[in-house]
Amino acid sequence: MKVTLESLNVRLPDFLIVGAAKSGTTSLYYYLNRHPAIFMPEIKEPWFFSFKDNPPCFQSPEPLHHVIWKLEDFLHLFSPAAEDQLLGEASPSYLYTCDTTIQNIRDVYGDAWRKLKIIIILRSPSERAWSQYLHFFKWFMEPLPFPEAIDPGIIRQRLDANWNIFYDYRGFGEYDRQVRAYIEAFPHVKIYLYEELQQDTLAVVRDILRFLDIPGAEDYTHPNISRVFNRSGATRNRFMASIFKEVIHNPLSRYMIKTLGGETKRKIRSLLDAMFLKRQQIDPAIKEELDRYFAPHNRELKNLLQKDEALWQNWPMS
Repeated sequence: MKVTLESLNVRLPDFLIVGAAKSGTTSLYYYLNRHPAIFMPEIKEPWFFSFKDNPPCFQSPEPLHHVIWKLEDFLHLFSPAAEDQLLGEASPSYLYTCDTTIQNIRDVYGDAWRKLKIIIILRSPSERAWSQYLHFFKWFMEPLPFPEAIDPGIIRQRLDANWNIFYDYRGFGEYDRQVRAYIEAFPHVKIYLYEELQQDTLAVVRDILRFLDIPGAEDYTHPNISRVFNRSGATRNRFMASIFKEVIHNPLSRYMIKTLGGETKRKIRSLLDAMFLKRQQIDPAIKEELDRYFAPHNRELKNLLQKDEALWQNWPMS
């Protein structure tokens, strides 16, 4: 997509994967990025449209890393792309910060914003909150047990104290208003449920390729189409995980990791996830409370999307 920006002819993304967090955005990023007609930056989550000209200074155990907030830096991410490739980007903060993101998109794109294509994938919000919690907990970035971390008062205190927005475990699952904002703002929006990605990943990827008007979508395959990226889970051994965290965060390790290629880093991460993580189920009583909280939002979302009834079995409505 070519736009004139400050008298320069520059390239901006043709599509954005805007969320939701912990719903399969990382998998979609990797599947699409392997297609020869698509270019996506090495930095999967630059967060640009959430924080354009307003870099976050979160005071929390987990500040957002690699935030791109300057336009020139964002444009530079796409400079390696071939002329005939579509440009894409994936930042799951964009759904939560929908109002700010949509306004920033319009400011940057000018009249070209109507051509931008939006992709959204959504996971049952109770499961999403649990997965987000485990992601922070496994790397020692969440000091509280889950019942306390999802307490509305605690969440409010943390946000007021300028904690990272991803600690709003409840707010990130209030999809109905967020999705509606994108549907009303953009003419080209494609929305999937996490269940669709689980049931037939290749069908979802091919459908996205058709949405992007990429030829040959029906014949597309991916070598790791069933592979799970950015896996969540509880750590098998907290002591060993703490040692590993210290090792990978020292300056020499950071430098060595930075020199590795993207595919190598992904393989190492998958191996470590398999070594360190184990599946852990959410406490049924806690899930029941979260389900009641999210039920009104789920009902509104279901009415908005009008998807197959069978897909909503994991989405409590009452």
